[in-house]
Amino acid sequence: MDFVAAGRTFLLLGGRPGDKPHLWVILLDPDPTTGQVVAVHLVTAKEHTDPTVTLNLGDHPFVKHETHVNFGGAKFYLAHKIERAIAKGRCKLNADASKELLAKLRAGLLASSRTANFMVTHCRERFPAQ
Repeated sequence: MDFVAAGRTFLLLGGRPGDKPHLWVILLDPDPTTGQVVAVHLVTAKEHTDPTVTLNLGDHPFVKHETHVNFGGAKFYLAHKIERAIAKGRCKLNADASKELLAKLRAGLLASSRTANFMVTHCRERFPAQ
């Protein structure tokens, strides 16, 4: 399928009834050895959310109001599991992130005090030089 790549975005569906899905942004191409990617998700900006990166209308088609990126919730996903979820309708692709937005999110992951240290180390070694 090859749907999973850096800059792709997706919505995970099928949470609890009434839950709105969050938009996830993939920050790395799949690792050739493990098949893992790193993704972060967007949340509505609130007093308690991480303000390291703030997005607004126009930054991505999904963003309709002030939005923060939950770097503390950065996750590893296996690319083949995302592809399987897409095929089964549990995951829906959304518009790709622009190159500028992808660079902003990568820099934010490295800068945020809420990003887990192991995630910073993993990504710092793999993000392209800016």
